[in-house]
Amino acid sequence: MDNHTIKTVFKEYIHPLDSKIIQTMTAITELDKYVKKLDTITFINLFIYAQLKNEVA
Repeated sequence: MDNHTIKTVFKEYIHPLDSKIIQTMTAITELDKYVKKLDTITFINLFIYAQLKNEVA
């Protein structure tokens, strides 16, 4: 199996997500209403970083 599969998957599915669309969706659903530091965009970025870092290690 290819070692860079996770990078291809993230490039194909996560990269096209526009942060403005995500911010609009979180504002409509009020996901970040009671959140101070770890908002949705930060969490998504952290999740992607952790997945890519795990693949390299």
